[in-house]
Amino acid sequence: MKTITILVVIASYISAGPTNPSGRISYGEVAERGQFPYQVSVQLSLGFTFYPSCGGSILSPEYILTAAHCFPIPGAASYQVLAGITNVYDVNVGEQRRNVLNYVIHELYQSGFVLASPHDIAVVQLTDPLIYTDTIKPIALPPVNAEFTGIATLSGWGETETGRESSILLYAEIPLIDVTECNNALVKLMDPRANNPFDSQTNICTFSTTYQSSCTGDSGGPLALNGTLIGIVSWGMGNCGDKIYSPSVYVKVSKYIDWIQQHSDL
Repeated sequence: MKTITILVVIASYISAGPTNPSGRISYGEVAERGQFPYQVSVQLSLGFTFYPSCGGSILSPEYILTAAHCFPIPGAASYQVLAGITNVYDVNVGEQRRNVLNYVIHELYQSGFVLASPHDIAVVQLTDPLIYTDTIKPIALPPVNAEFTGIATLSGWGETETGRESSILLYAEIPLIDVTECNNALVKLMDPRANNPFDSQTNICTFSTTYQSSCTGDSGGPLALNGTLIGIVSWGMGNCGDKIYSPSVYVKVSKYIDWIQQHSDL
């Protein structure tokens, strides 16, 4: 049976239970500069250097939305946010780096690396506001409890097929699938003794017949539809881009609008 992959990376270490190695946004395209101005890199301090660990989305100059499991080490000082970039390692003209003042993890999220959990959502407050430019802009939130169908856009810096991080921002256009169909596919892949962390009320899913999927390092990043943030990368099963029916799972943002507003300046 496949095992659950929590899609966050700490340097070259995959933060999850026993899993198979994962790839990048499988078969993704290279993003143009400014194509996804709402996308940020959430970075974790290991020693004296910050490393890319997750993605995130700009809500306002001072607030970022990401996944709860992107905070394996307690303390805001362990994290920074980098905006206005396509390459996470090169110096980019117009990039803005901000320290994290505070972050709030959803109170119902169950922390830990062995299994995924519903309510995998966090709001991040920056020490200093971002300055909006052509490459740094917020993304719109959906109406409360809104439902979506169609082809959504995923973006992130997840690992490549070689097991190395992608330094360049990648994206893919991926179909949304029905939650019942998604749950049935995931159950078939899980160990029957394991608890199923999928929640049909607060999760949404994608699956592509061309094997595009979210992968390790894409955690917390945006799934967008028509310029609206509809999902947050949360978890998946086994290898990214498997040629089996293995959906990617996201937090359903429309179910958390009140919570997001409560913990931000929106």
